[in-house]
Amino acid sequence: MAALLLGAFGSLLGGCGGDGGSSSGQAQVRLVHVSPGTDNVSVTFGSATAATSLKYHDATSYQTINEGTPELKIKSAATDATFVDTTVTLVKDTHYSFYVYGGASSVSVVQLSDETANAASGKFRMRFSHTATGLGSMDVYLLSAGSTVASSTPVYSGLAYATSSALSDYSSGDFNIVLTPSGTKEIIYDSGKQKLAEKSKMTLLIFATGSGKLANVALVFDDGSGTTNFADNALSRFKFMNAGTDLQSADVLIDGSVTLANIPFGSQSSYGSISAGDRNVKIQASGTPGAYLYDQA
Repeated sequence: MAALLLGAFGSLLGGCGGDGGSSSGQAQVRLVHVSPGTDNVSVTFGSATAATSLKYHDATSYQTINEGTPELKIKSAATDATFVDTTVTLVKDTHYSFYVYGGASSVSVVQLSDETANAASGKFRMRFSHTATGLGSMDVYLLSAGSTVASSTPVYSGLAYATSSALSDYSSGDFNIVLTPSGTKEIIYDSGKQKLAEKSKMTLLIFATGSGKLANVALVFDDGSGTTNFADNALSRFKFMNAGTDLQSADVLIDGSVTLANIPFGSQSSYGSISAGDRNVKIQASGTPGAYLYDQA
């Protein structure tokens, strides 16, 4: 049975009440499903239903659940198989987020309190939570216009898997959120430009895409209603296999530039990364540049 991680930070059905061991007060609970390859899930706290078929890459708003120590069950909406069965503590008048992560049938959940004071004027408040299964520790960058990873210092270094940072204040503005494996400058996530507004409060939830290399991010806001924005990776990965029997060596061009060069017959390239979107792909024999064997927009 999967583990529950507790953090000391400050088709959906709204759950009301439930047998959580007390009915004197109520908590607010949000669920975020970031476990790739896992079925849609149903989630209950005691007898209160918080979600009936929550899919990967989706979240609920806050759901009202009685305070106490309810049994949390996370089950497959398709097969009714139980992924998580544990007891949690909910305190009245407290907002919580539960992140369902892992992959396929190996599922865990992390519980974080969303209660925190407002950020100072000109600042936003953020913490980082790493649930990207299969990816090691990461460095986090907030890059303003014109900045690069190569010339910048991470705002947070060495964020380990299945851990969350403390909340910290940062100057508000427009930033690219960028992730790299710790101690490297290899970009595995780029949000594109994001507006991080003054006095906003959020968790930067890092989660797995299933690719084994690239990460994804959700901005989980502490705004009273439970807003969650998925800021999908602006990068994609690709590789090329040369299976042309009369093509001894091949180059691959993306948007007119050679991206993969001199791929011998019977071999495949390593992965390359490029901004996601519509691209023109061309293939040429390495010895005859400009004579395209394949040209596909």
